[in-house]
Amino acid sequence: VKGEILELKSTVNTMVDQLNSFASEVTRVAREVGTEGKLGGQATVKGVGGTWKDLTDSVNSMASNLTNQVRGIAKVVTAVAHGDLKQKLLVEAKGEIAELANTMNSMTETLATFAEQVTTVAREVGVEGKLGGQANVPGAAGTWCDLTDNVNAVTEGDLTRSIQVEAQGEVAFVKDNINEMIRNLKDTTLRNEEQDWLKTNLAKFSRMLQGQRDLLTVGKLILSELAPVVSAQHGVFYIMDSSGEEPELKLLASYAYRERRGAKSRFKLGDSLVGQAALEKKRIVLTDVPYGYVKVSSGLGESRPMNIVILPILFEGEVKAVMELSSLDRFTSTHQAFLDQLTELKQSQLLAVELQNRQDELQKTNLELQEKARSNLAKDQFLAMLSHELRTPLTPVLASAFALENEQALPENIRESLQMIHRNVELEARLIDDLLDLTRISKGKVQLNFEVVNAHTLLQNALEICQADIDRKHLALRLDLAAHKVHLQADPARLQQI
Repeated sequence: VKGEILELKSTVNTMVDQLNSFASEVTRVAREVGTEGKLGGQATVKGVGGTWKDLTDSVNSMASNLTNQVRGIAKVVTAVAHGDLKQKLLVEAKGEIAELANTMNSMTETLATFAEQVTTVAREVGVEGKLGGQANVPGAAGTWCDLTDNVNAVTEGDLTRSIQVEAQGEVAFVKDNINEMIRNLKDTTLRNEEQDWLKTNLAKFSRMLQGQRDLLTVGKLILSELAPVVSAQHGVFYIMDSSGEEPELKLLASYAYRERRGAKSRFKLGDSLVGQAALEKKRIVLTDVPYGYVKVSSGLGESRPMNIVILPILFEGEVKAVMELSSLDRFTSTHQAFLDQLTELKQSQLLAVELQNRQDELQKTNLELQEKARSNLAKDQFLAMLSHELRTPLTPVLASAFALENEQALPENIRESLQMIHRNVELEARLIDDLLDLTRISKGKVQLNFEVVNAHTLLQNALEICQADIDRKHLALRLDLAAHKVHLQADPARLQQI
């Protein structure tokens, strides 16, 4: 063909080629975006114009908008997945895409609020120790509502919960904060409970032991009250006895103790573990007690204990007592800490009992001394009165004998008898004075008057005292003294008494 028909043919062929190219490009872009998920593709149709160019631009605009929107959503979702809760979806969109953008931004805001609230509660509870705080996340639902409820449950004392999810970034930081808060709160609560338990029981024993004065009562009271507190089923209490040559620990009180053949009730220092604990002044703990070592028994049966603890009780570095406890369970660290603190309390209590007993003994001794002093005073007064009453009748006898002795016409034998009466009356007066000397002797105030004494005269005077009895019995008593005089340095009155 030629002419206009040729031009028409060329135009039709060009139009067909452009339509094929347009269809091919639109199909490719649709396949990449809609099927293969490849964003950013553009339709390229060369030589198009007019409506076909507008159609091509519309397809490319649609693909570009969809790419920007999807990539914006992907960016925010990726940031949230990595814990970055500050990203927001800022795209121009309408319809369902706009609703999706709003939903994404609302989700991000909810997550940020959740993170902030949880972090605040975790800091208050886990670090600052402020209880009762609550996480408030408006609009939270589903998993986020469950997480919020978990946090609030922890603040209310439920420490059995924890968050076990894989997370990164700020979400991981929030998760770690929550779990750290739970751990800190659990540890703090446990420590507080242990301290409250220790203080309560120590105060209980302190009140219970106040005013006790008898060591046996103190020992029994300690064991009977202590055993259930530390879950002990067997106990003995030994007290230090220093009355012998060597100090010994003797059995004072027991709890659920059964006499066994060969069992000892007294231990020297270093003798058995009881004596060794006293010697070393340190606590001894036995675990996995061998079979047959000791048995905890009841009416239904018996069993060996699992744990034994031996505690020396010291005061000012000296062992005052030793306590031994056994249990079918293991003594916990809290129990052992309580026993250590209780031994300090018992040290002061045993000292108080010992001091009180000493005060009672001193008071008893003082009363005895006062009674003895009153008795001695009464005795002294009686002896003084008795000596006065005895001396009164001797005075006229002595005066009469002295007057008769001065008579000139008396026979010699009568004069000698009067002289003997005179000497014996004076001796009797001295004996009366000796009654008062008993008081002086008791007070250590006897005085000796030393002078030169003729032994011949002293013996002759002693013979004269019993001469009348000798004559009445028709006996003879002869003194065989040396011719020369024997002089002594002595108290004649005291020597005459002997």
